[in-house]
Amino acid sequence: MKKVEQITKKGSVVISEDLIFSKKEITTVLSNFFPSIKEINNHYVISNNGTDYHLLVKNISYLGHPHPIYKKRIQVPKNWSNFLKKDNSFLMGVYHFEDNLIFALFDKKQRGKNSSAHISTIDILKAVELGIFYKTDKSNNKLIVFRSDKLNDIFKSLYGNKQIKNSDEIEVFNRFTEVLDKKWDGIGSYKEMISSNFSQAFQPEWPGFYFEYKFESFMKLNTQYSNICKYIRNKKIDDLDFDVEFIKNNFFGDLKTHSVKSDSILGNDKKSFEKVIEVHGKLWYLVLELKTRKDSDFNCVVSKFWNNELNTKKGKKKDSGSYCGRMKYDVSLLQFYILEINQFNKKYILDFNQPKNSNGQPRELKIQIKKKDIDNFVIFRKELS
Repeated sequence: MKKVEQITKKGSVVISEDLIFSKKEITTVLSNFFPSIKEINNHYVISNNGTDYHLLVKNISYLGHPHPIYKKRIQVPKNWSNFLKKDNSFLMGVYHFEDNLIFALFDKKQRGKNSSAHISTIDILKAVELGIFYKTDKSNNKLIVFRSDKLNDIFKSLYGNKQIKNSDEIEVFNRFTEVLDKKWDGIGSYKEMISSNFSQAFQPEWPGFYFEYKFESFMKLNTQYSNICKYIRNKKIDDLDFDVEFIKNNFFGDLKTHSVKSDSILGNDKKSFEKVIEVHGKLWYLVLELKTRKDSDFNCVVSKFWNNELNTKKGKKKDSGSYCGRMKYDVSLLQFYILEINQFNKKYILDFNQPKNSNGQPRELKIQIKKKDIDNFVIFRKELS
C-alpha cells in the first residue's frame, strides 16, 4: 500500500499507509456516538425527535495514483444516489490514523458509478486544530470536517438546520467580501483612493492597491473586528512585509489579486515567507480572483487619467499614454479564497524568478502556488460573480 500524508491527533503531518476501518469497525465506531443506530440496506439510520436520518458512511483514504499524496476521498456507490436526494440524509466519511478520529460531511449530491467525494490533508489538519472546519470546494460542494469530540455538536446543529460557523478570522473576510462591489473601474478606483489620501493611491497596478484600500476602509468602519485583525499600512514589522496582522492568534496574511487566466498565484519574496513560517507557523493569502479588461482596448482612458493626476499632484512629467499597455481598464470580481501555507504544505510551494531590474540587478526570489496544487491550501472559498 502506498504511503501518503496522514494527520496525527497533535496536528502533525507524517507519511504512512492508510488505516482503513472494516465495515464492522465502522458500525462499532458509530454506535459509540449513536447508541440506537440501526444498519438497514447498506446504510445507517439514526433517529432524533421522531425523525429518521440516513447516514451513508465510507472510509476516507488516498485518492489513488497518480494523484498527489495530500488528496483523499470517499468512494460513493451508485446505489446511494436515491438516498442522497433525501433532505434527511448525510454523506459522511470517517478518517483515522493512530488515535486521531475525524469525520467529514459532504454535500448530498447524486453521484454516478465509481464516483467519489474529495478531501485534502489541509481540511483534516484544520479540523484537528479548530475542532470544526467548514469550507466550499472548487465544485461548490460544502464540506464540514470535525474531530470526534465535536460530533454531537455538529449533529445538534444539523438537526436544527443551524449554520456551521467558521473561525473569527475567516468570518471577518466573509463579511468584508459581502460589502464589496463586484466590478471596479480604474478611473473611479483612482478617484476614490486619491480623495481619501490613501498612501498607495498612485500605484500603476491599481486593482491590488484598491483591494488594500477597501480592506483598510472596512476595518475603520467595523471596529468590532479590531481585536481579531488589522490592516498594516507601515508594513515593515520585524522585517516582514505583509498587509494583515491577525492579532488574536498571532500570525500574518497578505492581500492578493489574481487573474483568472493565470496558472499560479504569486506570493511574497522567499526570505520573508520563510521567516514568517518559521516564527509564526503559518501565513494566509487572502486572494481576489479577477477578470480584467485592458485599458488599451478603451483608448487608454485610465492611463491618461493616471498620468494627468501624477503630473498635476506629484509634479511628474509623464506622457499621457505611459503604461497604457499594462494598465487595467476595469476588473470583475469572480471569487475570493483564503490560502493557508504552513510548515506541512510549504513543500508544495515553488520558486518564482522575477525579471531583472532596469539596472540589470536581480530581484528578490519570490514564491508561487500552482493552481493544480491549490486544493491543499484553500481553507475558505466564496463565489462573488
